[in-house]
Amino acid sequence: MIILILNCLTIFVLLVLSIFSLRRFLFALTAVFTRIDCETIIPEAFRPFVTILVPCHNEETVIAETLDALLKMDYPRDKLEIVVIDDLSSDHTLKIAQRYEKEYSHIHAFQRSKSALARGKAAAMNEAGITDKTWKKYDQELWARWDDKSYNQEKQE
Repeated sequence: MIILILNCLTIFVLLVLSIFSLRRFLFALTAVFTRIDCETIIPEAFRPFVTILVPCHNEETVIAETLDALLKMDYPRDKLEIVVIDDLSSDHTLKIAQRYEKEYSHIHAFQRSKSALARGKAAAMNEAGITDKTWKKYDQELWARWDDKSYNQEKQE
């Protein structure tokens, strides 16, 4: 009698686990093959205006790929601005960015002046007018750096 109860309990547990696993598998398949629209998650009325800064130096081989990836984002174009800041590249980075600027009204290409003493991404952003005085302070700020695949999130005071 005890063996019969244990067998029934084992079958019940295996049945429950099988149903749960099948359910999870179906959810995973749905997630893979169904694209969730940005409008479903965040209504358009609540989406802020976003500026994406792309500081670059001699990025001729990847700048087009980067801009294409940014253009594929599911975000309203009228609330999106992409600013490419070229740090005096010696290759065709600026020309490629300017080609995108002509084609898309929300992409802007900027090149640093040759008289600038400081070099690097921070100096390029400062010369482009991207400073704490020109940007609103928010509770959180996220700086993402794609070139070295790292990010830094810091609390603003």
